[in-house]
Amino acid sequence: MFWKETCAMDQKKQMIGDYLSGEYSFTQLSEMYQVRRKTIHKWIRRYEAEGQSGLEERTRAPRSYPNATPLETAREIVSTKLRHQKWGPKKVVAWLEEHRPEERWPVASTAGEILKREGLVQSRRKRRRTSPYTERLSSALDLIRSGVLTLRDNLRQVMESIAIR
Repeated sequence: MFWKETCAMDQKKQMIGDYLSGEYSFTQLSEMYQVRRKTIHKWIRRYEAEGQSGLEERTRAPRSYPNATPLETAREIVSTKLRHQKWGPKKVVAWLEEHRPEERWPVASTAGEILKREGLVQSRRKRRRTSPYTERLSSALDLIRSGVLTLRDNLRQVMESIAIR
């Protein structure tokens, strides 16, 4: 049995055609196409206003970024970093706040993101975190299991045997 492949745009066109034929109600259309009635109303409204182009997917990206750092501020952070290559974002922001207190400067983490975007800072090397004593504990347990040590051995003998390995 072959599966019928359709894209979302074709299904929207088909649904609009079914609506325009007048044979189906909104409830029937929503059951047939497995979408909400609210979505069908939205598509029909867009189709009536814009035609077929109104059925195309729209961008979901925000139109503006109200909390974005102003371009001039970012440029000032970058230029300060270029003058003082060894400084990190904390010191750059502290210097700017000290020398230009009349302006609002972002926090150090935002300055760090700006500098990272420009490729002016390097990430720190990740430290490997291991739980302490796992190797020693497992080797002591191996010795006990193998019969080399017994539970009656005192602590000094256990520690000496671990140090030997």
